[in-house]
Amino acid sequence: MPYFDGGLFSTIEPIVLDEAELDLLEVAARSDWARVQPSIFGNIFEDSLEAAFRHRSGAHYTAESDIMRIVEPTVLRPWRERIAGARTLGELERIGEELGAFRVLDPACGSGTSCTWPSGR
Repeated sequence: MPYFDGGLFSTIEPIVLDEAELDLLEVAARSDWARVQPSIFGNIFEDSLEAAFRHRSGAHYTAESDIMRIVEPTVLRPWRERIAGARTLGELERIGEELGAFRVLDPACGSGTSCTWPSGR
């Protein structure tokens, strides 16, 4: 969507890798990265950009704690309250259907990792 495109990836510079580097990249690509905290990738991404470009483009990784300051009271708490307030199985089923159809737009359209919620939330 051009309106939301900040142009962060508009110019892609090729990276020339030798055989040993390609082998390392293949090993890394086959690894299970699921248990690595998204903040690590966010920090690597942000640190890889020059400060002036980062400022000009608004490229910034937002920590989960900052995100949760918005998400908890505006998204999670209302759903939890509705679930806790349900008095019948039918009410819970309706809430479940509504929750299944609920969508949130991230207007920042971040280019980082997709949101992963720790278990228990």
